[in-house]
Formats: sequence, structure tokens, C-alpha cells
Amino acid sequence: MFDLIAKRKWEKIRSILKTPKASTWCKLRDNTGLTILGTAVGFRAPVEVIRDMLKVDPSLARVKDDYESTVLHLACLNGESFDVIYLLVSRYPDLVTELDCDKRCPLHHAVEFASISGDERCHYIDVIRLLSSRAPEMV
Repeated sequence: MFDLIAKRKWEKIRSILKTPKASTWCKLRDNTGLTILGTAVGFRAPVEVIRDMLKVDPSLARVKDDYESTVLHLACLNGESFDVIYLLVSRYPDLVTELDCDKRCPLHHAVEFASISGDERCHYIDVIRLLSSRAPEMV
């Protein structure tokens, strides 16, 4: 499954997530503790893939990797779409205030991503607004 994610075979992954073995796939972790959900946001999976993974195992959003990062940290760090970030924040609002091992919240990662030069990162101001409005104390 990790290989399919790295190759961005989103339709194949969505098919697998509809099989009886989907819950088994969702329990897998890589050598840094990343789940398939964490890996998927790292490769900027479409919102439909993320939604399907959470449908199979809603607890995946709360799993932390070896660096104590949640899927929301990873999504913000890797520039995942606003739709994915909104989905995660809407379903799991408490993730907005979670801190990783460096005591950074998802907002910190979103600001870091947005600060990297490049036009495609300009849309990230909406992510920063969303996270700031949900947890202004993190600013």
C-alpha cells in the first residue's frame, strides 16, 4: 500500500479500501510510525482518498508517528489541499492544538510551508486562517 501511495495510484488505493482487507491495510505503519493516512497526506492525496481511509478507520487521524506528529501536522507540513485540511479540522478539531515532539502545532507547519517561495503556496493563507480561527491561542 505504501508503494501505491508513493506512486500516487489513487484509484487503485480507493479500490483496495473497499475490500474486506481494508482495515488490515489501515493498521500498517512504516519504520517511522507513519500510517497509510500519514503517508497519503505526505504525497498530497486527493480528499476522496483521505475520506475513504477515514471511513475505514476513523482512529487513523489520531495516530501519532515517532515524532509525535498527527496527520494534521503532516498535512500542513507537506502542503496538502485546503479541502483535506478542512476535512481533518472539521472532524477532529482537537488536532489543531496537538503538539509534536518539537512543541509545534499544525499552524506552525502551515506557516512554514507558506513561507517557502513559490506561487503554488499562496493558497496556503486560507489554511493559516482556518487553523488560526479554530485555535487562536496557538498564534
